[in-house]
Amino acid sequence: MIERYLMNFYKYLDSLPEESRDRETHRLRNTEEHFALRRLTGGLMPSFDFIVMPYNLPDEAENHPIIARMKLAVGDLVITANVSLVPLHQCVDRY
Repeated sequence: MIERYLMNFYKYLDSLPEESRDRETHRLRNTEEHFALRRLTGGLMPSFDFIVMPYNLPDEAENHPIIARMKLAVGDLVITANVSLVPLHQCVDRY
């Protein structure tokens, strides 16, 4: 359980410099690339792992295809909600 959390936490930490480079160079990713990166930089997977840690779920449950799809869907909802909260003029002024 802790191994999964640490693995996802390290993926999160490793993704942050890439997001930082995008901001420094004003890189705008297409939708697919944006979601792929935000799934990592949002810290959602380590957060999910931390929340379920007390339940000590077996890897078979955590790696089940339905659970994996649910985590992805929830993560994408969070990403979409975060994007929709940023006023358009802030995005335009930054770039």
